[in-house]
Amino acid sequence: MAKRKNEQVRAVNLERLSRNPRPSRQEKTLGGKPLFQVPHPLSEVRESIGMSQWQLANASGVPRSAIANYELGRYAFSARDGIELFIVLARNAAPKSLEYRKAKENAAKLVADQRELCRKSRLAIQCQREALGRKDEEVKGVEADIDAKEARLREI
Repeated sequence: MAKRKNEQVRAVNLERLSRNPRPSRQEKTLGGKPLFQVPHPLSEVRESIGMSQWQLANASGVPRSAIANYELGRYAFSARDGIELFIVLARNAAPKSLEYRKAKENAAKLVADQRELCRKSRLAIQCQREALGRKDEEVKGVEADIDAKEARLREI
């Protein structure tokens, strides 16, 4: 009993000390939701088109291991990889088929999510610039006040 508990504590400590914990433990979220989600699972679309992970990897340039990890839910999609994967799947599906629509819908959702993330990033940067501008004005005011006090000291 004590041995099992020590092993559990040790596993927790190792997990905390890890410099590169598994990505599934590092949720990529924006407002509590994963950054890039798709309405149709990658494996479902890929299998319905009849492509293997290797074929998809060769056609998209995304490593097969990454595709496997995306399908198993170990990794959250990166927008670049996800868009590329679903574009390749759409190109390999019969036009106007259900699989084509699913792949295209997933790619469009990832593009929209990426666009929204960029918009929010620009807003955050703009807010930071405005805040820095206000701080700069405050610093200039303090410097002017210090210069005035130095001038008064010289007069004495």
